This record gives sequence, C-alpha cells and structure tokens, in this order.
Amino acid sequence: MAEAVATEKSIDTEIIISSMEAAIQKAAKTKFGSENDIRAKIDRERENKLA
Repeated sequence: MAEAVATEKSIDTEIIISSMEAAIQKAAKTKFGSENDIRAKIDRERENKLA
C-alpha cells in the first residue's frame, strides 16, 4: 500500500511509511494517554508482501 501511494505521488516510500507510523503512534497516544510509552513500527519487509 505504501509503495503504491509513494509511486502515485512521486514520494519516497520511506517517507510514506514513517508518516504512517507517526499517525498510528499519535492515534494510540490520544486513545491510551500520552503518559504511556507507545511506539508504532511497520515491518518494511512484510509491508511489501501484504495484499
């Protein structure tokens, strides 16, 4: 998915994935509280294999 968006928008795939991680992390902190140590990490190898 990230690769398709990156290609369509002519943006580096890493920027797309990093932005997705940041958005997921922000949403989780909003839901569960910013005092919690919440981190989001997308597996770059598996991301390309998901349908």
